[in-house]
Amino acid sequence: MTAKIITLAGKKGGTGKSTLTLTLAATLTLRGHRVLVVDTDPQGSSSKGARAAPDERPFPAVVISLAGAGRTLARELQPHADIYDFILVDTEAGTAFEATQSALLVSDLALLPCKASAADIDALNLVRPLLSRVLGTNPALRVALVASLIRNNGVTNAMLSALAGQPEHLLKTQLPDIAAFQEVLTTGLPVQSQGRGARAAVAVAEAMTDEVLNLMDS
Repeated sequence: MTAKIITLAGKKGGTGKSTLTLTLAATLTLRGHRVLVVDTDPQGSSSKGARAAPDERPFPAVVISLAGAGRTLARELQPHADIYDFILVDTEAGTAFEATQSALLVSDLALLPCKASAADIDALNLVRPLLSRVLGTNPALRVALVASLIRNNGVTNAMLSALAGQPEHLLKTQLPDIAAFQEVLTTGLPVQSQGRGARAAVAVAEAMTDEVLNLMDS
């Protein structure tokens, strides 16, 4: 069975891309799927996060770094496609990187985490030319926005309305700005392993994963 490939991309950094990558990867693995995370970002946030997990409680999914793969990334993913059910690619912030385009060309789904701010929403305009080029070659690619690092206040609610008005599909599930998700990167522990205090985060992780799977199956 060929793996489903999900690429997380975006123009700006600090949108929760790596947090979302590891959260989805852990949730899928805990559901019994074989999952590989490919970190193409030289900063290595996903790789460092997974390595931070204690030896007695390793991060559930396999995480490798292919930083520097560039345009050969799609080819380097091929040997893994028959081993794993899902491959999640965490890319470097920006749109001019060859690895990002290479990953998108062979992906089933592109997830674009976006904070509810005017600057982040405006930055989506810089991603669309890349998506347009990729869709010309990979027309089956699904694209979805994820409202990330969300706080409950009036300004955020207004920006969420603006985000919902974008042409791309917006996932209903939002990634909230809460400590449990921050700890995924600092401790390597998925929210499912953080105890009772992370129950709200677990509910978000499960709902997000359900929505992603339903989107790819639709």
